[in-house]
Amino acid sequence: MRLKEAKSLLIRLLLVLPLVLVAGCAFLPLPLQIASSGKTLYDTARIIENKKTINDELASMMYEQNCKTRNIFEGRAYCIDLHILQAENLEY
Repeated sequence: MRLKEAKSLLIRLLLVLPLVLVAGCAFLPLPLQIASSGKTLYDTARIIENKKTINDELASMMYEQNCKTRNIFEGRAYCIDLHILQAENLEY
């Protein structure tokens, strides 16, 4: 990752961090709040990088398809059959 991209990602994460901390579950013990916020930040960074989140990985294994949150932002279905995905990649 280039320095400019890394700075951009860091700025985005710093903008999201306060929102994550404010929106956390107040009734959870502090260690669980921190873990939850950390997972949210990790998943946000993965979405920005166009990679699978932790939940995406689990859904992909469970449904045996390629499930990725970023697909939704691109106007596609959350889970895509691997055969369809391979056919689309061959067309490019």
